[in-house]
Amino acid sequence: MTKYSGGCLCGQVHYEIEADPIVGLQCQCGNCQKRSGGGHTSFIVFPKAAVNLTGAVKYHGVKADSGNMSTRGFCAECGSPIVGLSTGVPEKIGIMVGSLDDPAQFVPQVVAYASRALPWDRIDPSLPKFPQMPS
Repeated sequence: MTKYSGGCLCGQVHYEIEADPIVGLQCQCGNCQKRSGGGHTSFIVFPKAAVNLTGAVKYHGVKADSGNMSTRGFCAECGSPIVGLSTGVPEKIGIMVGSLDDPAQFVPQVVAYASRALPWDRIDPSLPKFPQMPS
């Protein structure tokens, strides 16, 4: 079992995780592009029960293409993106790779919404790509 830790830029939000990741994902959907300010979002999915999150997290949700609510949690003070949640998988939580104390722990395994990739957003071509979110 691997240990992960991280938090926001200003230090008011912190988390610790003692669990193996379920999957390392890069998502190129339009929501992730807007939320990240770039071409995709990179996150690691964990069992929600394994994540100990402290600090003031603010949440914003939007309806995803799947019909589920996709919710992002970010630091209420500095705005750093921290977590992602979906009503489609309520027992899981996505941890934003940029919030990890050691982002090198991230191992990308799949690309979701490759059908919405921007031409300038180059992701490892050897990764399996799905036109939408894989089940």
